[in-house]
Amino acid sequence: MSSMNLLSHIKKIKDQAAKNASNRDFSKNRQNIWYDWKDGDQVIRFVGDFIITKSHWMTPSPYNPLKLFDEKSFEGNNPLSKLTNCANWDIVNETERDGGCIVCLLNKISRDILRSSAGIDEETRKEFDSLKARTDFRVNYRWNVLLRDKPVDQDGKLVGYNIVQLGYELFEEIAAIHEEYSPAEFTSVEEGLDIKINKSGGGDRGGRTKYRAQAVFQGAHLKVSPLTQEERALDLFNLAEICGRQSDQDLVRSKLLQKWQELITEYEKGDESAEQAAPAPAPAPAPAPVVQKQSPVSAMKNAKSGKPF
Repeated sequence: MSSMNLLSHIKKIKDQAAKNASNRDFSKNRQNIWYDWKDGDQVIRFVGDFIITKSHWMTPSPYNPLKLFDEKSFEGNNPLSKLTNCANWDIVNETERDGGCIVCLLNKISRDILRSSAGIDEETRKEFDSLKARTDFRVNYRWNVLLRDKPVDQDGKLVGYNIVQLGYELFEEIAAIHEEYSPAEFTSVEEGLDIKINKSGGGDRGGRTKYRAQAVFQGAHLKVSPLTQEERALDLFNLAEICGRQSDQDLVRSKLLQKWQELITEYEKGDESAEQAAPAPAPAPAPAPVVQKQSPVSAMKNAKSGKPF
C-alpha cells in the first residue's frame, strides 16, 4: 500500500470518528498471536495496513452490571464468546450492513423505548439506559506488529508477528506520526519506523488507562528501521480472517435471558402489526381509561399511536 493510500485510509477513519462524535473472545486460543500492552514503555514496529473492528462485550462490567446472558451461556457446548464481533459490521469493506446482529437489535429497541418514553417509570427508564449502554458497540483497530523489545524467544527463534489492538485515542497518535513522516510510510519495509508506546494509569492504580506514542529517535534524527531479510520472509496475519469471525446470531438470541428474548419477540410482533394495520375510524367518546402497568414496548407503541396508556 502506498503512503498516500495509507494516509487516505487513516484520514477516512478520523473523518468518520469526528462525524460520529455528536469477536469473539480470543482469550482461550491466543497461541501467542495477541500482544497485550504492558505498563510503561514498549517499542514495536507496525507493518502493513490496519483493519477496523466493531464488537460487543457480552458480559457485565464493573461500570455496567446489567446482564444479557446467564453465566452458563459462556460454558459447555456451543458457548458464547465474551467478546463478539458485531454482525452488522462488514470488516472487509468497512461499511455498515444488515447482518441481523441481536445485540444491535436490543440497542435499537432500548433507544426507541427511551425516545418514546411516555408511561415508563423511572426504574424502567434506568434499566433501558443501562441496556442501551451495554449493547453499544466498541470500535478498535488491529495491526500486525513486530516486538522490538523481544524479537526472539528463549530458544533464539524469531518471534514473528503479533496482533495489537488500538483504541481511537492511541490510533490518533499513531496517525499523527504517519502524517508527520509522510510522504514516507512509517510501516514501509525499507523506510519504516519503530514506535515507542507508553501505557499508564488504570488497573490497580485506578483512573483511566492512557496511551502515548512517539517515533524512536537516534540522536536528533528519526531512527529508520528497515526489516531484516528474515523479518521480510515472515507472513503477515490475515487480520480480516482472524479478527472478523462471526457468532451465530440464532445461538446468541437463544442464550439471552428470557426477559430480553420476550422483549425482542414483543417488539417484532409490533412491527408486523404496524405493517398490516389499516387506518381505523375515529373512536366514539369513551370514559377515562384506567391506568394499568404495561410493558415498555407497549408504552412506546401507544405513545407513538396516541393511544392512552
